[in-house]
Amino acid sequence: MCGIIGIVSCPGSRTAPEPARILELLDAAISAESISLMAAHLGEADQLLRGDAGMRTMYEHPVLMGEILSRLDSIDAWADGDEARIDALHIDTATIDAQVAELSRVRDAAWSLRRDRLRTAQAVTEFAGDNASASVLAGYLSVQQALSAIDRMEVRGRDSAGIGVLVTSSHLAEVSADLAEQIAVRADDLLFTNNSVRLSNNTLLFVYKAAAVVLRPTPIRSFLIRPVECRMRSG
Repeated sequence: MCGIIGIVSCPGSRTAPEPARILELLDAAISAESISLMAAHLGEADQLLRGDAGMRTMYEHPVLMGEILSRLDSIDAWADGDEARIDALHIDTATIDAQVAELSRVRDAAWSLRRDRLRTAQAVTEFAGDNASASVLAGYLSVQQALSAIDRMEVRGRDSAGIGVLVTSSHLAEVSADLAEQIAVRADDLLFTNNSVRLSNNTLLFVYKAAAVVLRPTPIRSFLIRPVECRMRSG
């Protein structure tokens, strides 16, 4: 069995959120008077940090990621305490279920911020390096989203995985001599016999693939006992 993930991105028009607004929402969540209000503040912060706009904010303000993480630690510690409080209750099931549902909204939003927004931002930053443009960040964000989706798939190939990246730009219509030579060398590499780098008009295709040998189970019939001739020696 195998699975396929496709990521189609388009230029974003949303303004990158201000770091101060993100921290304001997280601080409001920590001091919220109700669990539902806490979940609402966390959810709004999560929405602002999604996509290209949120990625740019975290990339351009690396200190922000540490500030977000410290606040999430406080929220998770509070959630652990509230879960213990709920476990100790001796009331009707309906009331307990309602409180658990509210707490789950808080945990889900905090998990999304920690495991989706922050982890994605860290991976994209490692990919892009320093001084990356908005278009570069958007491209690497799509790559990270594809890799993360493959990682979460329950059904996928056991022996190989690959990713293809299409880059379209009007500047690629006139490829420099140096780049054209690099593409030719890569295309002729015996390890990449499927045109791992291919240029078509203003679109460049990169294919990266990894494969491993998977030992197949030995058929059960090979374990059947075959008749063996026995000879007895005289004493």
